[in-house]
Amino acid sequence: MSKESASESVVDKLTVDQKRFLAELIGTLVVVVLATGSVVADAKLNGILGLPFIAFAPFVGVAIGVYLFGKISMAHFNPADSVGFLITKHITKKLLSLYL
Repeated sequence: MSKESASESVVDKLTVDQKRFLAELIGTLVVVVLATGSVVADAKLNGILGLPFIAFAPFVGVAIGVYLFGKISMAHFNPADSVGFLITKHITKKLLSLYL
């Protein structure tokens, strides 16, 4: 059994909710790391990168997350998005607890 087929079998064993949870966890991690990392990188370089860089880095993280996980979990990396989807009845209360 090759490594590729072994990893596919692990993913296939996950439930839909588990896949959503992992997608949200990884996506949120990427956004947080890029957002805080941009501030740290700018501070280390004595403000050379500036505010545009600090604002652009989280955007890149969200864009990556949406492209990678949008079809799996609808990319709710911000709790406000999840609450808005609940209010508009696009998700259930059970899913809201999963996303939060």
